[in-house]
Amino acid sequence: MTDALTATASFVRRVVAPLYRAEAALLRMPNVFDMFTQAVFFACCARLMAPGQRVSSVYALALVHLVSLLLRRLPSASAAAAAAGRLAQPVSPHAPAVRHLARSATAVVFAWARLVATLSAIIAAALALHQQKPPMTLLAAAILYHVITDSTVVAAIGTLVSNLGCAELDSLETQWTAVVLGGASAAIPLALVPSLLLGGHFRLVFAAVYINAFLRIKMMRAPSGSWSQLKESLEGVSRFRRASSLELSALNDVCPVCLGVMRTARATPCNHLFHGDCLRRVAAIADDCPMCKRPLCSAG
Repeated sequence: MTDALTATASFVRRVVAPLYRAEAALLRMPNVFDMFTQAVFFACCARLMAPGQRVSSVYALALVHLVSLLLRRLPSASAAAAAAGRLAQPVSPHAPAVRHLARSATAVVFAWARLVATLSAIIAAALALHQQKPPMTLLAAAILYHVITDSTVVAAIGTLVSNLGCAELDSLETQWTAVVLGGASAAIPLALVPSLLLGGHFRLVFAAVYINAFLRIKMMRAPSGSWSQLKESLEGVSRFRRASSLELSALNDVCPVCLGVMRTARATPCNHLFHGDCLRRVAAIADDCPMCKRPLCSAG
């Protein structure tokens, strides 16, 4: 009996080992993983919203990625054109100006050629998608899911939220945004699972649950994942108590670290007030109060 169990366990390990290796490799490539999750979600949406259009999800995936790529390449093309004049100047009196002019022209041509190629691909993908005549709900779902899973867009949303200045978040808006959008990207595909089960699309159910939900949460909980980073930041700042409104009004001062006005603050054991994020950054470098050099380890 023991030998049979051992042989079974060994067989299961051999079968599962390639899956674990593929999973680990996929999680090491966040951009590729995001594309995988988008492809699975688009396929699920296409199967439910446009049953007779199997390639609609492919065209939708290509279109949103090409539009995102175009938006990323626009600044580089503009920067290449703006720097053309500076690059055309020789770096030394002995260097020929023709060489630098050629280098400048080449940089501009390459940047704008990539831009034109991307724009042409967008037009081709849009025309191909138009021929399929997918419902607008499919396109809306594709755009929404791309927005909450694309790392560049998530970072831009985090910066936008940071500019709103929600003091209660202790300047952790970017990390909170990544966690909230990551959780949404795991939860939204699960909302499609009941309909997929009713339609008998069991492979898509497995892909949505495993790739979009399980692996997304696993990536967030990894040491470098958004949830782990937010948890570490919260632990770093939560050991300091919040300053009361009476303390803030009595002090009426700025943060000693960033010199910004303190609408909310965290207090050290020696009763010096700082912005929560500023105090967290200081405590990560040295466990001493920046004002009086008393130890911060007694915070509780």
